Amino acid sequence: MVRPIFFSQNGYPLLLIARRIEKLEQMDLPNTICAQVDVTDSIALKTAINNAVENFGDVDCLINNAGMMLLGDIADQDQLEWQKMFDINVIGMLNGIQAVLPAMKASRTGTIVNVSSIAGN
Repeated sequence: MVRPIFFSQNGYPLLLIARRIEKLEQMDLPNTICAQVDVTDSIALKTAINNAVENFGDVDCLINNAGMMLLGDIADQDQLEWQKMFDINVIGMLNGIQAVLPAMKASRTGTIVNVSSIAGN
């Protein structure tokens, strides 16, 4: 599990993104922006990241940690559930990478960490 408090305690500014941000805000971490964003919305994601860049400087590290697993019987599971999982787990991850990669490549520095679910096993 990614623990934002570790990064905060070590002096890193943070942009924490979620569809529901109440728990993020409750941590009350210093030097942190909490943004309510759906990672499948590439424009909203880029806007949140650009806001953080304006406040904190270039992105040093992106941790892609959004994911969803809607369990069901494949024989009768609604295909819209598959699409929703694909959009969050794959497209959302790619949206995050695309939002930060050009600047990382230009500066020749940066780290991207993609976190996978045990459900993928």
